[in-house]
Amino acid sequence: MDAKLENDLKTLEEIGIFSIEDMASAAADYIRKQKLTRTIYAQSALPDNEIDFLRRAGASGFGNRNADDFKDTIKESAIEYAKFIATSFHQNEVAEFLNISLDEVKKKSDGKLMYSFKTEKEISIYPKWQFTKNHSTIPGLKNLLSELSNDVHPFSLD
Repeated sequence: MDAKLENDLKTLEEIGIFSIEDMASAAADYIRKQKLTRTIYAQSALPDNEIDFLRRAGASGFGNRNADDFKDTIKESAIEYAKFIATSFHQNEVAEFLNISLDEVKKKSDGKLMYSFKTEKEISIYPKWQFTKNHSTIPGLKNLLSELSNDVHPFSLD
């Protein structure tokens, strides 16, 4: 294994991603859920002179997008999604954190009293944003979850 790859793997391990397969699975899951199956390049609504001014000032992320921009955006998003998965709770961790049984965790999740979603490998993931330091769920979580659309991507809630 070359030094760069070894260093990359250590970096991923620091955030809880322990294999390339987990990273690839998270990236592919993200791409499928975002329906990123073909490249669409959007034209900017800004006039060219404003785009030039903003670029000279160091801004980026607008104007005509090319294939490299698209690939970079997908790569960055996939990495963030993998980190999101790695830093969320699994079902057994939620049970331990809240001091409840696995059945209670499942009931709360099924009853929209707790937010979870399934990964590509059908593992239930519970984002940490919904929990407090006091080992409970945040106030108003039930109301928030009752308003969420079923097609909202979990990454957009973080």
